[in-house]
Amino acid sequence: MANDTSTAYDVFISYKREDELHALALHAALEASGYSVFRDVDGLTLAKNVNEEMPLHLKRARSVVVLWSELAAKSEWVLAEASYAWVERKYIPLLVPGSTGGAIPAKFRDYTAKQLADVIVDIQPLANAIAAIHLPSAERDTLKTNMPASGGEYLIGREAEMAALDAAWGKTRLFVFDAMGGTGKTALINAFMQAMADQNWRGAERVFAWSFYSQGTDDKRQGDADGFFTEALAKFGYKGEPITSATRRGETLAGLINAKKTLLVLDGLEPLQYPANSPGLEGKLKDDGLAALFKRLALQMNGMAIVTTRIPIPDLKGTTAPAVEKRELNQLKTQHGVTLLKMLGVKAGDKDLAETVDLLRTRAQPQLAGDV
Repeated sequence: MANDTSTAYDVFISYKREDELHALALHAALEASGYSVFRDVDGLTLAKNVNEEMPLHLKRARSVVVLWSELAAKSEWVLAEASYAWVERKYIPLLVPGSTGGAIPAKFRDYTAKQLADVIVDIQPLANAIAAIHLPSAERDTLKTNMPASGGEYLIGREAEMAALDAAWGKTRLFVFDAMGGTGKTALINAFMQAMADQNWRGAERVFAWSFYSQGTDDKRQGDADGFFTEALAKFGYKGEPITSATRRGETLAGLINAKKTLLVLDGLEPLQYPANSPGLEGKLKDDGLAALFKRLALQMNGMAIVTTRIPIPDLKGTTAPAVEKRELNQLKTQHGVTLLKMLGVKAGDKDLAETVDLLRTRAQPQLAGDV
């Protein structure tokens, strides 16, 4: 079974307490077939809080088998665990006896759920599903990544955005997310990159991720594209004389990128854009090289470029889907924020957690106009 030291268990069983007998039967069947299994009853250390250990075991499991029933579909814990497993591409659904596919929340129905009773009799279909889950592979020619940590292990309430990115690979050249700070743009991109890595990058021959956040995000700092172009041109193989023309370096980099199928990520572009309070220039790219790069990639991109920013990019006006996708990323719904806080181990009642989420949202709102 799984011998990779990065995984502690082959299977994490997610279930509602009322379905414990079914979980126990599956646990026994899996162990009899040689799989290592995590189930919360005997897999937790009593000395530690469940909120501390559960996320760790969930992350380190190779696969997550969710036992769906009408009760499980109403459990915040089961929904949170299923969401994480779905995003990480290690979700396997099963139906407990007496339940039908209608018990599964709509957003999780893309996967065919087998009956638990059938799996107990013949474990092979489940074994095949577990074997089909790809463990993280060695990065394929990952040229550069300085993506910041996104502050958490979980991505809750972003299933639609993950599905959109997943579907865009192979047909979209530029995918742009714009949203205010704190909405989880970086967390979303990090999760997508991890999902791509888990699938051996889905044919991408090169991966280059660059974050502009380190350059600052207020209107008193001037974004500088020089560092990005110096690094990117070198990593993509440019060996000529230094390029003095900003436009030509953008066009040159675009040509080098298109030499091989590439996943390009440009995170936090706003320091390289004019602030939202710049009449007539709102969001326009400050650097002609970046403008040239975006123009070329919008016309031709061997792979896909993903861009996140807090301000829409007017330089892309007139471009349309599917070649260029432009989406706003709204703040998480209150219930999703509550679930995320619980998964991070915050101890409080639902009402207090909801008030905390709403307070954080209110504090973030005034930043919208000048959050550049």
